Amino acid sequence: MRGIMDYLGIVKEKVALKEGVALLERYLKKLYLEEKGVPGKSLAVFLHIPVPVASAIKKEFIGLGLVKQDSGVCLTAKGKTYVEDCLGFKGLDTGLYRALMESHEKREGLVQELCGRYGGIFADRPQADVTVDQAKATVETAFRRAMLCLEQECLINRRILCVGDDDFISVALGLLLKHLYDDGSCSTSEVCAFDVDGRIIAYIHELALRFALPVQAVRLDFRDPLPIAYASYFDTFFTDPPY
Repeated sequence: MRGIMDYLGIVKEKVALKEGVALLERYLKKLYLEEKGVPGKSLAVFLHIPVPVASAIKKEFIGLGLVKQDSGVCLTAKGKTYVEDCLGFKGLDTGLYRALMESHEKREGLVQELCGRYGGIFADRPQADVTVDQAKATVETAFRRAMLCLEQECLINRRILCVGDDDFISVALGLLLKHLYDDGSCSTSEVCAFDVDGRIIAYIHELALRFALPVQAVRLDFRDPLPIAYASYFDTFFTDPPY
């Protein structure tokens, strides 16, 4: 199976797609989540692109063996495997994912469920250190930020960085990912927290081990150079404070 940038990059170049590979990911994920073929016009409306562009994308994916035309546009077996293995959908609870993406009420309901289940670990966060501008957000805010990340399609199969994380957004993201996957270890997302406060780093690390979360915590002072291993590595960013 080719890597993600192979197939998506090929189609992007052939169609001269200004929107980039993110739109192509949405195209394939839409087909994966549907139980039957999707009309080409419906795909164009969903992606907010002209019908001829949607048709050109379909043609290229058909040529690569990922898509077929059969009572609408649908994935081939090869296409389904690609979405699972390369776009991070293997082991994902697709019914829950679809419900959360379509309904604010479902998202808020899960926020409240997670808050009730894990509120204690957020209550035990280290006391705020105002000398480094810490001011802890509520547990509800942490999980709502994680849910926003999901809603904006910035969570699944993404490398996520939390810059300053006394709010424990990294932990909320990890717990949401664990809830979304039948087997949490199947998630291909990576979450990383940078913080200058060693207490924050130590507790995030403890929780990541306790709950088997795809989260790492790194003590880092942004007055120092960024380690080269992290350059151009991340897809999604949370910054605290925002400036």
